[in-house]
Amino acid sequence: MPKSNFGNTNDGNTSRKFFENPTLAAEITGISYKLIYRLKVIMEGISSGFEIDPVTYEIYASETARLYVKLYDWHPMTPTMHKILVHGAVIIEKALLPIGQLSEEAAEARNKHFRSYGQDFARKFSWESCN
Repeated sequence: MPKSNFGNTNDGNTSRKFFENPTLAAEITGISYKLIYRLKVIMEGISSGFEIDPVTYEIYASETARLYVKLYDWHPMTPTMHKILVHGAVIIEKALLPIGQLSEEAAEARNKHFRSYGQDFARKFSWESCN
């Protein structure tokens, strides 16, 4: 069972660490540096919270998808990667807010406040004792 704040192989901290140094990631995994770097740029763009030009994104993502298929045609693209690379521009175009503003990260950051409200502002005694 994973412990809180320790992370696991599927968490954001591991992902950030992996993409932080594409050269080292490519060396360790044997995956193309160019592909790792391009995916890093896409992930940073999507999670930035800034508006993204859908046309520019579509060009960059399509080139990245073609690179993936060219290098790793023996390994099917995951559904998530397919959505990001092939359908991402449409999602960006139709979204009311930039994708980075719709992430769970903002909601998760509020959890500490909700916990604080419960501890600091909630009644700690029976409502009958108030009368």
